[in-house]
Amino acid sequence: MCRRGAKRSLNGLLIMGTFYTVLKLRCLKLRLILLHKDHSFTYVCSLKFKGGAGVRVYDDLVRIAEYMMKSLLVLFFLFSISSCSTLGSKRSDTDTQGQILDLEYLLNRAEEKASPEGKTILQTGRSLIEKKKIIKGSCWDYANAVYNKSGYAADQRITPLKSKFKGPYADLSSIQAGDWLYFINYSFKESDHSGIFVEWTDFENKKGVILSYVGGKKKKPGNYKIYDLRHVYYIIRPK
Repeated sequence: MCRRGAKRSLNGLLIMGTFYTVLKLRCLKLRLILLHKDHSFTYVCSLKFKGGAGVRVYDDLVRIAEYMMKSLLVLFFLFSISSCSTLGSKRSDTDTQGQILDLEYLLNRAEEKASPEGKTILQTGRSLIEKKKIIKGSCWDYANAVYNKSGYAADQRITPLKSKFKGPYADLSSIQAGDWLYFINYSFKESDHSGIFVEWTDFENKKGVILSYVGGKKKKPGNYKIYDLRHVYYIIRPK
């Protein structure tokens, strides 16, 4: 079972255990009502030790309670497995070749999760892509243009991480949608590259979507591509 499902199961067992205890006490109280309405609870409880109808009714009610408890536990266990199966079958963002399956879905998800500032950056970049806007220069020029067009000039930015090509590198969990990242480009000669972070496609394997431009003053628009982001050494963020 997945961790979240196991935690749910543990909490469920505690709840069920409490429920079972309460139910047994209720059964005992019901036995009191059925057998001796005119006697005290202490008197009727003593019937269990004296034999007779009191014991039979008590035993029947306890069996019912135990049966209900076991049934509920089985149902809860099946529910936990179902929950884990749903989590385990999370929609994949990539195909078997590692290409983005549904870019629009991924971009919408990223914008929904982003901060207001980050969302503005993502939407500006998305607009440039849709219009096939060409900004010749370097990858830095393209990312800088996205920030400027979003209303975040140089004095409207913060730098959460200032490092060098050789490290130290970023804690990847700190990266936010709309961040401008400098990283080692393992898909091209392990050179430096920069672009706008969009969304993770596989956080465990450090794979994420970056909006960037190929550079080299080529007459091409920017694009969305999955990069290995294990070594991010510089982060710029709108403030």
